[in-house]
Order: sequence, then structure tokens, then C-alpha cells
Amino acid sequence: MSHKIVRWTNGHDSRGNTCNANQGRMWALGTPVSVSLAANQSLTCSLAAATRPFAVDGNTAPGALTGASAKVYPNPELPTSVVYDLTFQYSIGGDTQRNVTLAALPVGLGMSRVSQYQVMGQFGGADAAKPHLLVAYPVQAPTAGAIAGVAALSCS
Repeated sequence: MSHKIVRWTNGHDSRGNTCNANQGRMWALGTPVSVSLAANQSLTCSLAAATRPFAVDGNTAPGALTGASAKVYPNPELPTSVVYDLTFQYSIGGDTQRNVTLAALPVGLGMSRVSQYQVMGQFGGADAAKPHLLVAYPVQAPTAGAIAGVAALSCS
């Protein structure tokens, strides 16, 4: 197994923070792998696994991540690194079949803030030519409010 995604729920942490069955804490774990691409190369990624998106305030039952894809390509501003375009679809509460498309997101340990979205992506796996893109996505849904989840996308 090159990755694992987890949503922990309905409990409390060592700091005394609690979460109900509709909330949670999420992790995406994997063996880090470094991916580099030549100027004319790219990777195409598709959804392999995901947690159910949950409302941060816990007032809405968890929803579904119904699809996700990404294209990874060399960063035009820093050719020694890569960026990715991410598209995903989710439903939660009154927010049905919502589509999100974000472009030129950096890969790494930092959070990328684009408009009302925050996304963090990192590569994991045993093969740099076929890595998994592990993505955490806290986003603002129109009616459910702040939602979050994690996904693993298989790339080739």
C-alpha cells in the first residue's frame, strides 16, 4: 500500500477539541516520492479513493466526493518543480453536484489558497512514474459552509 486516507470522527483529541459524527479530522498518509517532468511531459490522474466530505461545523451529514481528476505538468515559472490542475465534484446537504476546478496548484507541504478554496497536495507511492497525488481540500460550499475531505488520485 503506497497510501492511506483516514477520517477520524465522533470523539475528542488530546487538546480537548471534540467532533461529532458529522465532523472529523482527516489525514492522507503515504511514502513520499519526488516527481520531476521534462518540459513536454505530463501526468493524468484519476480518483482512486476518498473520504466523504464533511461540514466543519458538523450541522450537515457527510456527503460524497463523486469524482476527481488532475493533470500534473512542469511549473512554467519554476521548471524544476511541478504544478497540477485539479477538478473535483462533490455533493453535501443542499449542495448537489458542485464542480470545482483549480489551476496551477503547487505540489508540496504548503497550503495553496485560491479564492474561497484551500488545497494541499503531495505525491506518495513507490514509483515516481506512477505516483498517487494525495489532496486535502477544505472548501467553502454555498449552503453547507466550510467542508473538508481528502482524496488519493492515481497518476500515470
